[in-house]
Amino acid sequence: MNRDVETTKEPLWIYSLTRITKMLKRPLIAILIAMLFHAPVIMHAQQTMWVHTGNVHWAYDTDTVGVMPYSSSNLLTVLEKGFTLSDIDSITVDETTFDDNNILVEYDDDAADVYVAGNIANYITATVTGANVTVAQNSSVADEITYTLQGETSSGYFYHTGSYKITLVLNGVNITSTTTYPAIWIKNGKRIAVEMASGTENYLTDASTNSKKACFLVTGHAEFSKGGNLTITGNKKHAFACNEYLEVKKSVGNINVKSSVGDAFNVVEYFQMNGGTVTVESCGDDGIQCDAESTTDPDADGHILIKGGTLTINSTIAATKSIKAEGSVTVSGGTLTINHSGDGEYDSDDSEVKSAYGIKSDRNVNIDGTDAVVEINMTGNGSRGIKCDSTFCMAAGTTTITCTGADCISNGDTASVKCVKSDLAFEATGGELTCNTTQDEAVGIHTEGTTTINGGVVNLNTYDHGLKSEGDISMNDGTVNFDINGAASKAIKAESNLYVSGGTISGTVSGGGETDSDNTTSASACIKCNGNITFDGGTFNLKATGDGDKGINCDGTITVNDGDFTITTTGERYGESSSSSSSSGGGFGPGTGKEDETTEDSNSTSSAKGIRAEGDITINGGNFVMSTTGGEGSEAIESKAVMMINDGYLEIESFDDGLNSSSHMYINGGHIYIHATDNDAMDSNGDMYINGGVIIVYGAGAPENALDVPDDYGLYITGGTLVGIGGGENDNISAYPTPNSCTGVQPSIIYTTSSITTGTTYLLRDGSGNNILAFTLTNEVNSPSSALQSSGSYDKMFIITSPSLSAGTSYTLYSGATVTDSEEEWHSMYISPTTSSTGSSVGTVSSLSTPYSTMSSGSRR
Repeated sequence: MNRDVETTKEPLWIYSLTRITKMLKRPLIAILIAMLFHAPVIMHAQQTMWVHTGNVHWAYDTDTVGVMPYSSSNLLTVLEKGFTLSDIDSITVDETTFDDNNILVEYDDDAADVYVAGNIANYITATVTGANVTVAQNSSVADEITYTLQGETSSGYFYHTGSYKITLVLNGVNITSTTTYPAIWIKNGKRIAVEMASGTENYLTDASTNSKKACFLVTGHAEFSKGGNLTITGNKKHAFACNEYLEVKKSVGNINVKSSVGDAFNVVEYFQMNGGTVTVESCGDDGIQCDAESTTDPDADGHILIKGGTLTINSTIAATKSIKAEGSVTVSGGTLTINHSGDGEYDSDDSEVKSAYGIKSDRNVNIDGTDAVVEINMTGNGSRGIKCDSTFCMAAGTTTITCTGADCISNGDTASVKCVKSDLAFEATGGELTCNTTQDEAVGIHTEGTTTINGGVVNLNTYDHGLKSEGDISMNDGTVNFDINGAASKAIKAESNLYVSGGTISGTVSGGGETDSDNTTSASACIKCNGNITFDGGTFNLKATGDGDKGINCDGTITVNDGDFTITTTGERYGESSSSSSSSGGGFGPGTGKEDETTEDSNSTSSAKGIRAEGDITINGGNFVMSTTGGEGSEAIESKAVMMINDGYLEIESFDDGLNSSSHMYINGGHIYIHATDNDAMDSNGDMYINGGVIIVYGAGAPENALDVPDDYGLYITGGTLVGIGGGENDNISAYPTPNSCTGVQPSIIYTTSSITTGTTYLLRDGSGNNILAFTLTNEVNSPSSALQSSGSYDKMFIITSPSLSAGTSYTLYSGATVTDSEEEWHSMYISPTTSSTGSSVGTVSSLSTPYSTMSSGSRR
């Protein structure tokens, strides 16, 4: 647009008027205006008449000017706007056009010019002092006005007041304010559409003397659009602030906060980002703060919504938040990157250490967009990636939180590092969350309430606890992966109850045990529950490699109805052993000199366990593949109360006991295979009941057994198919079936021998030539490593029972048989087998008695 004050393309009379008004004194101008403008004037189309009043220029379409009355009070009226003649510098006409409803502000170093469309001139008051521009828009405006700012000033500002929505176009403007005013101040409570003209670079900077709260301040709600770039530097407080909401449209180019003394963005109702790029290079307080306290409805406001675009926030100041919302924070699209290096800081008013946060919400944090990518990097001590006072909800997207700091300790208070902290609940239904920590006491996820995982993937790579829930944990679907390496750390810890019906939990803990200053000892665990555990399904691949570490550790009861469990421990016992021993055989078998269960469970030691419960363990189904071969005390499944197995498949390799109960043990069904290399296969410290199931178990050699029951309790067999292979002694009757006054006693056969050979197949036949069962020895039966052996040989003892055994019937055991088929096979035990060869007879029972009869081969000690 041509804004020259003169042009030779004017109609002749206008050209003459322009020349005359410039040459004559004011009184003569008044006489001319009175003569020429008291009647309608026809002007040439497509021309603009400019009324110049200092640095403010008023543009009128010559086709619409019509009558311009002039009064005796030296007032010229153009389209209802009155000009005092003393304010008019000149009136010019040119062939440029100036669109209606537009105002242009052009800065030029320490000066500025304002150009106003004539159709709105009557509603506008514009003042220019140097490069300080003030435009007041009165309340009678009925149409939206567009304000365009361009040019550069090192000592100016733009200030607008009004009560009707406007559009503000930043068209390559560079404003540095040196006064008490912001660079741009829109004192207008309506919608302010901020357009960054495509291809333009725009800069706003305020002074440290700014008396307002931001370099770019909007009283109403601001909506950013268009593809240009904007850089804001807030030298007094915030970079940008608005009293209502801020929305960044999809079309936005780049908004960059170079630095701010306060918040980079400070809004009240909500912050919404739909697209574009927003970068906070540096901020002295929060990156984005949404503060709903001053709104009329705080319950509905204070939210931050990220729906698209790329948002990057860099923070360095202690105890600040990259994103702070009094409402909820929702990420449904786009890429959010937070880099925060600030430590925690002691707050003397609250007498506590306040953390630095990546995201802090007084309500919920929701990550629910398929394309949402959230990356939070926290390096400060005591920092936290995401903190919400209500619920963290993950439904979609990819979230990665890395915290590398340690505890922040000050004035007796401590703020520990957490990737996610929620006060009410943690909920996952989809998406993927990865939590990484590297220092002691640093937790992946911590919720003061409940945890629900119904989908998604949670990856926990932490030094301390992976997932800690003060309330119940419920998992119905999804995946939890973990790699935990801190001493006494837990991958999943439920302070209350744990319920799993589906999904996958997989990973390794390797921290080992830890002894506190009061000499109490604890160790790491893949799953730790202070309440009760119920498994109705799910897949579990759990590995614990440190000394004393456990796969599943429960202070209450464990009930397994279904699920697939692969559990491995490789560690040995952690802590000092007590020299005292008061047990009569439970847990380690009698007479070995090993530490008893009571001593082992003292506060000073911790043994590796696959599954351990202080309360009852009940297994109604599921598949178990377990290896606990690390060393002394390494048991597969231990109950400090009653153990009951009703169904399921158990395959166990253990160093110590395969199954151990401090009270009674009931085997009512299921399939059980155990190989214990240094202790008993099944050890009950109360009565042991075999009522059903398909069982083949290997204990260590004498004095350890396949089945171990204390002398004061009994081994009662009423059903099931069992082959137990282990050691045996004349004075050790704990592995022998006990007479039972109840009906339904199922007789057993006890076979002892001085030597067995791995790979040998034994066959049991009745006197009529019917094959009852066969089994191939797949494991050695050696004396335990810690046994105090004397001269002479230790017996190997088999205990065999089957529903097909009948009292009074003759049975023969053969060695070296060849099995070709069977009704059922379980770990080389064959039920109702078909054989091509019986091998050689090694013992016969002529008439089977209840509860058992013996046969032997070789010598006994």
